[in-house]
Amino acid sequence: MTTSLRLTRPALHGPEVRRLQQQLARLGYDAGAADGVFGPATDRAVMGFQHEHELTDDGIVGPATATALAAALAALAAPQPTAHQPPAPQPAAPGRVAAAVAAVAAVAAVPPVAAVAPITAVPPVAPAGASAGAGADAAVVEHLRGLGILMPAECLAAARDAKLPLHLAASLLVQESGGGRNVYGHDPTIFTGGPGHGQPNEVTEANYREYLKLRGAKGEGGMQGVGPCQLTWWSYQDEADGLGGCWDPATNMKVGFKRLADNIRRYGMHPGVKAYNGSGAAAEAYATNVIARAEEFKQKLG
Repeated sequence: MTTSLRLTRPALHGPEVRRLQQQLARLGYDAGAADGVFGPATDRAVMGFQHEHELTDDGIVGPATATALAAALAALAAPQPTAHQPPAPQPAAPGRVAAAVAAVAAVAAVPPVAAVAPITAVPPVAPAGASAGAGADAAVVEHLRGLGILMPAECLAAARDAKLPLHLAASLLVQESGGGRNVYGHDPTIFTGGPGHGQPNEVTEANYREYLKLRGAKGEGGMQGVGPCQLTWWSYQDEADGLGGCWDPATNMKVGFKRLADNIRRYGMHPGVKAYNGSGAAAEAYATNVIARAEEFKQKLG
């Protein structure tokens, strides 16, 4: 098979898609009915798998995703440990699909995933107060505030924690939430924020709990962007919840900045910023805008 499996309009369909759906179901991912139609449920299941296996969550089943699926299926078929044996490491979960599923079908024959080549690490934020003390930090905070960052102290602390350059952190906040507003996104799914949508715009702990009830454990009820960094995927939201709450701006920034920094370390600058948003032409434009604005912030911050 030479055509990659992915979400398209009209949807791809056929026995290879059905086989993929069955394989995802065996691994614990809800791909919907095994009807042979590559719809939104299958797309979410693929992305979930890719994310948990640290693959590019682009919704396309390519060689790397096929290899990881095959390895996960092989591990699932291995003899189960007894009560006196340590359990084997469990395969990671969701991301996005990109592979000729023919490779997936030959589970035992698929070679292991090649290690991702290391890239130049993102340089850490220079300690703003390393030599001048807290006064220097205060000056940076006020400078950020003057440049439109709404919660500059939280931005500075979270950027340092994630080892993300401050100019990139500030640019991300402007792109995602107008400078760091703690709001819900506008995706046409659930809990759409803003006037006229019947849901609150500002994120609070109370209404975020209501959002989680609609979202479900793994996003089966739909997912929405949350907070300054617009964390949308369920596992990112859960990660923030484990650190204090996705609804909390400082925690939200901490997770979002870390995700962006990790992407850049793994894929490089433009591909890493693009991966934060997704794939396709819109994500390309997103990355171009974020990087260009980051350069402006870099010049202004000095």
